[in-house]
Amino acid sequence: MRTDSRLFTAEDFLGALRVQVRVLYALMIREAMSRYGHTDLGFFWLMGDQLILTGGVMIMWSITGAENHADVGVVPMALTGYAFVQMWRHIISHSVHAIRHNSHLLYHQHVKVLDLLVANSLLELVGIVSAFLIAYVPLALYGALPPARDPLLTFGGFVLTAWFSFSFGLVIAAITELNEAAARFVPPILYITLPFTGLFYLVYWLPDQYQAIILWSPLVNCIEMIRGGLFPDYVTTYGSPLYAAIWCIGLTAIGIPLVQYAQKYSHH
Repeated sequence: MRTDSRLFTAEDFLGALRVQVRVLYALMIREAMSRYGHTDLGFFWLMGDQLILTGGVMIMWSITGAENHADVGVVPMALTGYAFVQMWRHIISHSVHAIRHNSHLLYHQHVKVLDLLVANSLLELVGIVSAFLIAYVPLALYGALPPARDPLLTFGGFVLTAWFSFSFGLVIAAITELNEAAARFVPPILYITLPFTGLFYLVYWLPDQYQAIILWSPLVNCIEMIRGGLFPDYVTTYGSPLYAAIWCIGLTAIGIPLVQYAQKYSHH
């Protein structure tokens, strides 16, 4: 008896992968154009707005006389902390009502809600890391920042921050689609989470009894990785890539079916 079914070959996989890459690239370009315009200067703001905001915070911290810690200065704390928290807040903010705001794009055969959220997260990752590098290089040459101890660890911290923000954003996108009032709670929640991000401190500054508690936060592990790769050897950091990755995998596994359910619910 003949059958028309056949195995999914490596060639099929590569073809599907190429389509997926083109879809994500097109969505990233579209999102960049909608945010920053169609001119060359508009694309500059993909990095420029991050750079200006980060630089402004560093200047304000210095002018207001913020005291340096014994082994870490204001500039490296501000640069790493603000770039990190921008990624967290921006990705989550763009996840609110993401399904209904982009419903017109879902009529395209190859575009899914997941693609929209991935493209947004990748755009934020590219913009913020680029701004970070543009700010870091001249400051390091000037002597305001130490030479990077482990650049891959810092980059890995940014990637895990983007992934965790994306996976948490999946849950936010689903909940805000299912419940209109839920969107009002997102901004306060982002503010409430600030003490649990590690933005204003290093873990080893805390009393011993609080260090183990705060390290339950995946965001603290991510920013400790970012700073661990940048700060000198004598600065102690505690970031765990494995722990952060487990959180990312778990939230992604929860978020994807939630988004699929919310999308079906919105069509009823």
